[in-house]
Amino acid sequence: MPGGESIFSEDVVFDPATKGLANVLVFAEGIPAEWAHPDAAPGKSGEVEFDQKRCVFLSHVLAMQSSQTLKILNSDPVGHNTNMSPRRNLPFNQSIPTSGYASYQPTAEESQPFDVRCSIHPWMKAWIIFRNDGYFAVTGKDGSFEIPNLPAGVPLTLRVWQEAADFVSSATVNGSAVEWPRGRITLTLQPDEVQEWEVEIGASVFQ
Repeated sequence: MPGGESIFSEDVVFDPATKGLANVLVFAEGIPAEWAHPDAAPGKSGEVEFDQKRCVFLSHVLAMQSSQTLKILNSDPVGHNTNMSPRRNLPFNQSIPTSGYASYQPTAEESQPFDVRCSIHPWMKAWIIFRNDGYFAVTGKDGSFEIPNLPAGVPLTLRVWQEAADFVSSATVNGSAVEWPRGRITLTLQPDEVQEWEVEIGASVFQ
């Protein structure tokens, strides 16, 4: 890359100190709008920034509501091209000049993440998903995530996705082996219930 810096793949980002796996996407599927908490209800507005610096997309996995606007920034001293082809939204392939930006407005929800690339610098890659409601999270460096205010007393479906594994189909949760067909977890929460999961994903999932 320009400047001679090394860039490493981010398809699996593991923190040895915390044993956390970053950039894992967890989102709820099929929650009716009338069940959504006001903080996660469809129709959220405002811009979500998606920046690139040192020839790396700063958000490797980005989740946002489909009603929001994606502001694609370029904080590099060189030009970039942002190329993405969502499944249910219009494709976008546009050059972003130094210190410039472009805006993209989705119109539909996506059922899974799609990749984003720079045609000028082919090692640059990230993932984006648009969801109608705000019931989603991306794990941080330590592997933690939180999805607050999920509806209680009704069956829920969560999906778990990771770049190298796709939808994660098996794991160990709080010491017990579980199967998640196509990454789907089904559960029913009681009012005010908080669930804490200690999730372990075997290395074979990423091969």
